[in-house]
Amino acid sequence: MEILLNNGADPNLPHGKKHLTPLHFICLNVMFSQLHEKIRMVELLLRAGADPNAMLEGSTPLHLICQHHDQDVELLKKIFELGGRRVNVNAQDRQGRTPLFYAVVTLGPSLVDVLLDNGADLSRFTLPTFDDFADNSTPWISEINYSLILASDVMAIVDSLQKRGYKWYEREENNRTVGKLFVRYGLFQYLSDSDIRLSRGKCWFEKDAFVEKAKEIKFKEDLSLHEVIQWQPKVAKQKLYDASQQQIEIDRQNNPSS
Repeated sequence: MEILLNNGADPNLPHGKKHLTPLHFICLNVMFSQLHEKIRMVELLLRAGADPNAMLEGSTPLHLICQHHDQDVELLKKIFELGGRRVNVNAQDRQGRTPLFYAVVTLGPSLVDVLLDNGADLSRFTLPTFDDFADNSTPWISEINYSLILASDVMAIVDSLQKRGYKWYEREENNRTVGKLFVRYGLFQYLSDSDIRLSRGKCWFEKDAFVEKAKEIKFKEDLSLHEVIQWQPKVAKQKLYDASQQQIEIDRQNNPSS
């Protein structure tokens, strides 16, 4: 590639039936090559003038990277490093979705942090719905410790969004979405399953690092994630809904004109 670019090859020339630019091809194929090789190729393309905002069926390279969970986070960093202000972090695809939407829906906390560090706009961000998460098939979810992975990623994303100013309570559906995710992947049922407790030793929800972090994540002042995951599914869903309703009422009282 370096020889071709040095001899005048167009870094934005589309190829094949799908009209893939070289940058799209690299970002689309998560198993295309070793990560360090992909980063090197992206660096060569960007230095040669490749457009980091080029569209492929409405998607930029950032959209594609952010659909791969956290596998290509270093690639994302390199695009921002070399693309600078040219990179449109808030670009929307044909569905009106930004790279941040995909980073969240694929549960990529590292991707979320990189996007936020580079100007991702939270003022118009809406948390994906439960159906969005359900429609997103992530191969890593089948790993043995998927429950701990899922819970940790969800917590990390919620924490990052809140620290950057995302108004979690402005949408009552947010708490219910998290609750439904935990129910779907069996995070609540593990708490009452003595067989798992006996056969695997210390459960994922008892691990010190998890417990400490879970206590820090607050759905409201007196309701932490650590408390929520200890409830039965029906109780948890109702409690999360009640918490969101209470917070909405508090916000209304504090801002009567809004």
